[in-house]
Amino acid sequence: MYKIKKIRKGYIVINTTTGRHAHFRSMFGCRCIIYYLTNNIEITNPYLQVSAERLKDKEKKGKYKNKRR
Repeated sequence: MYKIKKIRKGYIVINTTTGRHAHFRSMFGCRCIIYYLTNNIEITNPYLQVSAERLKDKEKKGKYKNKRR
C-alpha cells in the first residue's frame, strides 16, 4: 500500500492506491509513518500528523481554481 523512493535530498513515501505522497529526510521517518498508519497509532509529532493526513485514503479534493478568472 505504501512505497518508499529515494530522492536527492531524502525520501518520499507514496500511497500506491491514491498516488498521494509526503517527503521525509530519513528512512526512519518513512518507516515510522508507515508503521503508524498501518497500525492506526495516534501520532504526536506535528510534522508526522500533517504527513499522515496527506497519505491517508480520502476522496481527492477538486483541482484548485483561481477565483479571479
